[in-house]
Amino acid sequence: MNNPYPQGKALALLAYTLDVDSDDTISRKELDRLVDEVCEDDTERARLVSVLANPNNSQLPAVLAELLSSRMDRLNDTLEAFEDNDAVYGVWSQRVAGGGLLAGIGFTVTGVVTGGWAALAIGAGILASGVTSVGRSKLKKRTRAARRSVEQTERVIDQIKGK
Repeated sequence: MNNPYPQGKALALLAYTLDVDSDDTISRKELDRLVDEVCEDDTERARLVSVLANPNNSQLPAVLAELLSSRMDRLNDTLEAFEDNDAVYGVWSQRVAGGGLLAGIGFTVTGVVTGGWAALAIGAGILASGVTSVGRSKLKKRTRAARRSVEQTERVIDQIKGK
């Protein structure tokens, strides 16, 4: 497969940044994708910072910082959505599952349900608790990944603005 950026994605990003006002440049969506790819790759981030050490165009760091800020806005929205989902759905689903487990145990101990129904009442509570714990764990993992992406982008912006 042909590499569309033989000189690297960081240099392609710089070229497109310089040509952002042109009619024949790439779309904003493709430019955002390229920014994401550069920020997610250690080598490309280092290449970008290295090339910006001696820019020929004094406006380039400001334009590039704006593109990275747009990425950071998208990532912050994603991070906030994950955190909100965990705070609302994750916490409450665990509370409901825990309450169901306690209710099942309570019904069994007091003799409201017996035999197979008692096992089902307790088993359903245990299953619900396990499923919500696994779901919340996956959500926490996605939240951590989103937070790391935000932090990476902040570091790149700081390095660019530090010039």
